[in-house]
Amino acid sequence: MKVDSSITVLACNVTIKNVEVDSGVPYTGDSTPDVFAIWLKQDENCGVTLDHVSVITKSAPNVYVTEGIRTAYGGATTITNSKITGTQLGMTLATGTIQNNYILLGPTMRGDHNENILEDGTSNLSLIHNTFLNPNLQTSALSLFTEFGLNKNLLIQDNLLAGGGYTCYCGDGKSDNNGNPARSVNVSFVSNVFWKLYYPNVGYYGEGRAYNPAGGGQWIGNVYMNADGTLTNQAVSQPPIDQ
Repeated sequence: MKVDSSITVLACNVTIKNVEVDSGVPYTGDSTPDVFAIWLKQDENCGVTLDHVSVITKSAPNVYVTEGIRTAYGGATTITNSKITGTQLGMTLATGTIQNNYILLGPTMRGDHNENILEDGTSNLSLIHNTFLNPNLQTSALSLFTEFGLNKNLLIQDNLLAGGGYTCYCGDGKSDNNGNPARSVNVSFVSNVFWKLYYPNVGYYGEGRAYNPAGGGQWIGNVYMNADGTLTNQAVSQPPIDQ
């Protein structure tokens, strides 16, 4: 089934399956309104499941979509076997499981952040076996910020990551942007592939920054892929904690 424009979810325990959302508005500069192709506004105490769902930015020139999938109130989300293309951001979520998905961002338009995954103070989230591609030199494929709270119990495993300024903003290092002590707990990067598809350093500035292994977090088994798609056994070094 195809949906032209957007979907907003208000109820608990909704499942959306086998749906393509074709979304976007004409880009008119910084005054262009926000467009969330799928906006999950269920109560924070209940979940939503998306499976085999596509968000496609419309093909006409200068079409703008702010974000493919956005969670408003922190409800649990399961997203599997889905695709997002051409948006400025891929997903902003809370707790849940994101597995077997593909996100390819569009070019920077309104000056927004460009992230496949944007999180800020998130708990109990698993990102497993996804492809996150950001051809822009800002912001990242994966941003795990902590301005709005701690990141706790996050698993990032078996993903293919490429592009952005830094491909991963991996946490808050020793302190957050306000100088408070580090607020990442048990955030693990396991067996991910950092692809030099767009830039020799994976991201324009590098693979990642500010990873803190506090509380049992691990950085293990992460390797490079060359631009031509050749997988290497060269380990990606753990990003400096104080960067």
